[in-house]
Amino acid sequence: MKKIIILSFLIAITFLSAQEKTIKEFRKDFEKAIDTEFTEEQLNTLFRDYPLILTPHTDTTQLISALEGSNPSDYSMLTFKEDPLYTQNIDRLLGSQNQNQRILSYLLVASTQDHSKEQLLLEKIKTENTPGTLLWSGMALLSLQTHHTDELFDFLVKNEDFGDAHMLPMYFKLNKDSLQSTAYKKIDSNDDKSKILAVQILSLTGNTPKTEELVRNAVKNWDINLKGYAIYTLGELQLPHVLPLVQPLLQDQKVRNISLRALANSPTKEDRAYIASVVSTNKAFDEDMMNALFQSKNIENIKLWLSVIQIKKPPKDYYFSVSSQPLIASDEVFKDLHNALRNIKNKSVLAELVRALQERNDDESVHIMLDLLKNPSSTVRYWTAATLQDNPNSILTTQENKKLIKKGLEDGNSVD
Repeated sequence: MKKIIILSFLIAITFLSAQEKTIKEFRKDFEKAIDTEFTEEQLNTLFRDYPLILTPHTDTTQLISALEGSNPSDYSMLTFKEDPLYTQNIDRLLGSQNQNQRILSYLLVASTQDHSKEQLLLEKIKTENTPGTLLWSGMALLSLQTHHTDELFDFLVKNEDFGDAHMLPMYFKLNKDSLQSTAYKKIDSNDDKSKILAVQILSLTGNTPKTEELVRNAVKNWDINLKGYAIYTLGELQLPHVLPLVQPLLQDQKVRNISLRALANSPTKEDRAYIASVVSTNKAFDEDMMNALFQSKNIENIKLWLSVIQIKKPPKDYYFSVSSQPLIASDEVFKDLHNALRNIKNKSVLAELVRALQERNDDESVHIMLDLLKNPSSTVRYWTAATLQDNPNSILTTQENKKLIKKGLEDGNSVD
């Protein structure tokens, strides 16, 4: 059964890209699966041959399908639930003593969106006792977008590995009101896993007075090993007046990073002033603080990060990703970004930051990048050229500038 789980979540690209089998062909193979001797090997073969038909609801299949350019409608099973082959056999498979058949039935309920089986699935997630059957009975409920979030909450707490979660992403996409109601019921549970899941849900379901009260209480009262989850939600919801809550925690390395991020996301003037004061008085490069500023949802903190990165020397291994912070490429920080790119000397920072100009074709941005194409660092030249190569600005059509871009791209093979 372990093989089934591995196949389902590590579907090889070669399998999916080679998929040419149709629903008509699946129908023939399904007839064979009705046999009571249906084996694990046969089930694995169906996983391999029909991922777009049997597991369209999984993130893995959706991602690879998008990369391969497959048309989901070509593999839609929505009408199959009206097929006599399905209607005459699905209940027998759901109640089969053969766990391979039960797994197949859960896959089919999910792919056909057969909501008539929802109540039965709610029983199955309580009675199944093997990893494969538990996984796919739960996945089927999730794919049906059930509103039974209380039952699924208990199921996930019992069966999901939060460190390697496959079902949680689907659970978080369920009805927000229903999820929030569940979180309100479960956040004061006695077990830690329930508390963690409940407060994570609240980070996704929007702020209300009750949510704010519960999250603040969690930050105040939970054990230090759990506080970080509550502080994360504090920041995600951009709750105000965070400093009194997190200032006592800033000396604790377990929660310092997440506390700074919550502080950086606060809309309160006093909270922002505290950050600015700490940054200005600290002569050294505070990596935790800089990460909090860069990841902030407050535009003023992005501007502050851009000003500090110009004057304080980051460590050699300092890392940030432009793609993870859309505000860095926004119009609000356009001038600040230009100033930073003109003044920064650190080659690693320059090489990453120049990518924030990816969508810019104005003359000033192009001139800044042309200057960076002459930077002593091959890394800076390469990433600048990569950012510029599809830029439509007419300045770049000269032979000289074309050569600079070409040379920059070639520099990707050289070492600074």
